[in-house]
Amino acid sequence: MRNETDYIMPPWLPFLPVLFSFLVFVSIIITGERGIIGMAGVGVLYLVGAIIGLYVMYEWIDRRNKHFKRTRMLYQDQAGHFELRGTSEETDSIKRTLR
Repeated sequence: MRNETDYIMPPWLPFLPVLFSFLVFVSIIITGERGIIGMAGVGVLYLVGAIIGLYVMYEWIDRRNKHFKRTRMLYQDQAGHFELRGTSEETDSIKRTLR
């Protein structure tokens, strides 16, 4: 866990669903909702944008959870260090935070 690094998401990836939504909007205006093939293409673009949006959300939540886990481990290490040094005031404060 200590040697892991965070996944660095490309900066353009969160904006990709917005781009797909814009393309859906433009294609509806251009085609005028003509034919099943045009609407199927619009549906595919919308579905791809939604899938990418869900992936981005998953990565953000996963990164946040891993950050909280590392923070908790840091506090536990600090509490152990202060306990070894014999400073009970800091140890009690950190242990209250960890509850």
